[in-house]
Amino acid sequence: MNVERRIPCQKMTFIRELMPLSRHIESPISTKVLAILDTALQKILTVLCLQDIMENIEVQNDKSILDHVKSYLSQTEKYDAMKTGDRNNSYLNENSSKNGELPKGNKQETDVCLEHNLDEEFGNKVRHFLYSMQSQPLINKILTGMIFKNGEQLVNDWKLPETITNFVNSVKWISIPQFTQNNKTKLVEYLIHLRTLLLTKLLTTPEDKKRKNIYIKELGTRDRECQTKLDELIKELDSQICANNAESRRIDYTISKLQNEIDNLEKYLAERKKQINTKEEEKITEITEQNNTNENNLNKEVKNQEILLEKLIEKNRSEEEAIRATIYKIESDIESKISKYDQEMTVLQDEYDALKAEYTEEKNAYDELNERFQIINEEYQKIMEERKVEEERRRREEEQRRQMEQAVTTIQAFWRSFKTRRMARGKKGGSRKAKK
Repeated sequence: MNVERRIPCQKMTFIRELMPLSRHIESPISTKVLAILDTALQKILTVLCLQDIMENIEVQNDKSILDHVKSYLSQTEKYDAMKTGDRNNSYLNENSSKNGELPKGNKQETDVCLEHNLDEEFGNKVRHFLYSMQSQPLINKILTGMIFKNGEQLVNDWKLPETITNFVNSVKWISIPQFTQNNKTKLVEYLIHLRTLLLTKLLTTPEDKKRKNIYIKELGTRDRECQTKLDELIKELDSQICANNAESRRIDYTISKLQNEIDNLEKYLAERKKQINTKEEEKITEITEQNNTNENNLNKEVKNQEILLEKLIEKNRSEEEAIRATIYKIESDIESKISKYDQEMTVLQDEYDALKAEYTEEKNAYDELNERFQIINEEYQKIMEERKVEEERRRREEEQRRQMEQAVTTIQAFWRSFKTRRMARGKKGGSRKAKK
């Protein structure tokens, strides 16, 4: 079976899907009913917001409307005073003269009749006042600006039921003003809630009811299936609880067994602790006695060492005095030698100063001679360089002359040999011709 066809409500993730699909009231009777409710709501809000209306009229400075409103307020105060029990006899007489003679009877019936006449008269005055206020354009303008606002603002400000949000574009919504008296605010809230329910009911079509019935039916099916699953889960939970109880009993037995072992171990450890403490106390006693014996021996040794120390101190003092005398003698010899050394060094310093002055004079003379020598040396180097160049030139000329002589000798030798060979070839040719 298709799940979507079997449980179509699973696709309805928002409550607005169950709202009426229509956005406009098409029936004239429904429109008239809603208009009557809106008019009644407007009249109630007019009475409740009368103080604010009066302040706006004072700003507009409309004396006729202001006088009318003040007259109504005075009548309201008078009516409230009469309802609280502070009745004025002149006012009662005036009412009785207008409405005819009072019914005869006891005092209670008379009071009930007077109160009924008073309520009826005040109701007529209120209706007349509201009718006159509705005929004033200024009052309608003030009320429109005061109590009628955009539907989206109303939803955001007052968080009305979600069904209202489907029709904010097709109807007007009344914002709920805050009053000092909580019962007035509650009255307006209840009236708007009544209007919401009425509007939803008027917009609901047979198709909407059919969809809602199908949705509720499928919800019942899902509820039964969930209940079946819940029963199975409860059985599984019971079996799991039984298994957990068995496991818990097994764990408790193990815990009790381990607890007994722990108790036995604690007893053994306590006994063992007593034995160890006894042995340690015996060892401490033995060590204490041994330490006392060692302490006595050490005290004796310390006394002997102190006596030996005193003897060594006396001996060292005598040796120290002898050493100090020797040191004093050596220091005296050193001082005499130092004074003698200072005298010798003074003489040597004088000689050194004289030699240094002589050395300075000779050094200056040497520097002058050295400068002259440098000049002469430079001239000598130039002369030697010229001689070297001249010698090199002569050597090259001599080498060139020698090479030329060698070349001439070679040429002459070559020529003589050539001439000799030529002469020899000439002789051989003549002999050959003679033989022929």
